[in-house]
Amino acid sequence: MERQRIRVLIADDHSVVRWALRSLLQEHGIATVAEAASLSRALDLARESRPDVVLLGIPVGTPAVVDLVRAITTHGSRVLAYGDSEPDPMRQFLSAGGMGCLSRSAPVREFVTAVRAVAEGKQWLSSSTNGRHQTGTDKDAGRPALSDRERQVCCLIARGLSSSQIAERLFVSLNTVETHRYRIFRKLGVHNRADLVDYVLRTGLVSL
Repeated sequence: MERQRIRVLIADDHSVVRWALRSLLQEHGIATVAEAASLSRALDLARESRPDVVLLGIPVGTPAVVDLVRAITTHGSRVLAYGDSEPDPMRQFLSAGGMGCLSRSAPVREFVTAVRAVAEGKQWLSSSTNGRHQTGTDKDAGRPALSDRERQVCCLIARGLSSSQIAERLFVSLNTVETHRYRIFRKLGVHNRADLVDYVLRTGLVSL
């Protein structure tokens, strides 16, 4: 018998984060049935689409989030949050019915594993959600720093702009942008935009 596909709703106010998570989940056979940029929209879409898991990228522990979790769980969906949180807010989130917390610095593969675990009714807590955060791996720390211009280009690439759009915005030639792109990818050890977005999210290299 074919295994039923997991259905996920992604709630995050950053479009590039939603895009990265949707792409990651899709690569592993997990369907994103809806996306929301606000708490109120997340609740409406959870009621409409009835996802197995709501992947919540909004800081936990606030009254609004606690109320949202309670409301979502009454409709049969399970909530998995990601983001860096202190122990007390995390306990409030879990007490309200949340099934797990992931750190933003967690490895990409852990997001997939956690979603699958929560969909099966298992609780998931990243080892790094207790406040012991890292800004990057040892491998990251040994890489050359980006120049100011490279950081600008890196940010715009991560936001989804094409090379021609970046050239127009920064008033430089297309060849200059392509040169920066090549150097950025080489320095960071990434091969495409998806890898770059993952790197930026893990390390906080640039602000999106």
